[in-house]
Amino acid sequence: MPFLVTVDDRAHYVDDDVMPTLQHMIVDAVRQGGDLVRFPARGRLKRWELITTASSVSVREVPVAAAEEDDGAPFADISFYDFES
Repeated sequence: MPFLVTVDDRAHYVDDDVMPTLQHMIVDAVRQGGDLVRFPARGRLKRWELITTASSVSVREVPVAAAEEDDGAPFADISFYDFES
C-alpha cells in the first residue's frame, strides 16, 4: 500500500517497500538536528527535503481500492449523455 508523506505541506507519494528505510532516514535527520533526506522519485527527478527538528512530517497510508467489476478502462464509471438529440 502506498504512503503519502507530507513535509511542511509538500506531499510525496512513497511505495511501501521503501517506506521503512525512509522513516529511519527521517528520524535520524531529526535526531541529528537536521539533514537532507532523499525521497524516492517517480521518474528521473530526485527529490530532497531538509528535515529539521522544526519540520512538520506526517505519514498516511493511501488506500488503493479497485472494484471487482473495474476493468481498468478510463472513464468507465462516468455516464455520458448526448444532449444534442
